[in-house]
Amino acid sequence: MKFIYIFIALLFLLYFKVNLASEININDVSKTEYSSVGKDTAASFADGKFEIGNYSGTYNLVMVRSEESRVKDSLLEGCYKYEWVKNKFYILSEEGVAVFDNDNPKLKIYLTIPNENYKNGPLSRFVEDEMVEYLHSFSDYTEDEQIILNEFIEEK
Repeated sequence: MKFIYIFIALLFLLYFKVNLASEININDVSKTEYSSVGKDTAASFADGKFEIGNYSGTYNLVMVRSEESRVKDSLLEGCYKYEWVKNKFYILSEEGVAVFDNDNPKLKIYLTIPNENYKNGPLSRFVEDEMVEYLHSFSDYTEDEQIILNEFIEEK
């Protein structure tokens, strides 16, 4: 008798799982000011101007130039940790670290690789944009930002 109840309960759960899944389109794409955000996008911020997405098997931080062009500039490759803490978005990658301040919309990037290696083929990946600032030193982050970044780095 127990087996019948368990079987009915499993059928009940399976029924609701299938019905709920059919109502949610996992390939649903959300529209932001700058681009469409789909299943390969792990994070999007600043109205979609910046995204962390799965590009060629690795998560990269990209900047979408404009809604019209939808061209994406790769800012940091190999992102392995990203998290919101106190209205700031912290990003750790194989190439450096970044902090986006939601109150003062600016993405501050500190590269841990030599500038001459920050290329896409022969072209430099440095971008000129009012919302992007490249830092010369890790100490250019605020003290609070340094503390949180160091905690994330230690977790790795």
